[in-house]
Amino acid sequence: MYTTKVQRPAAGGSVLREREVYVFGGGPAGVAVASRLLERGRDVAILDCPPQQKPWGGESFTGAIRAPLLALGCWETFEKAGHTRGYERESAWGGAGRY
Repeated sequence: MYTTKVQRPAAGGSVLREREVYVFGGGPAGVAVASRLLERGRDVAILDCPPQQKPWGGESFTGAIRAPLLALGCWETFEKAGHTRGYERESAWGGAGRY
């Protein structure tokens, strides 16, 4: 796993130096792509805007998440992070009622 200190330009400033690859979005997919590119020796920066308001909830994953996290070398850290295990799922895709 790669870590780096995040530097933000001053208001109205610019990125300090050019990078070989810019990944737009610091979510799970963006971080996974940036990790893989770093492993292959690329000079990568992740560009992401923090949300204006705090998110209402969190992420939930099925057991299928294990394979990609193993491939990225993140499974052990994820497993030790103390996430709450859940065994029920309920999804709502808009509308007034429950489905």
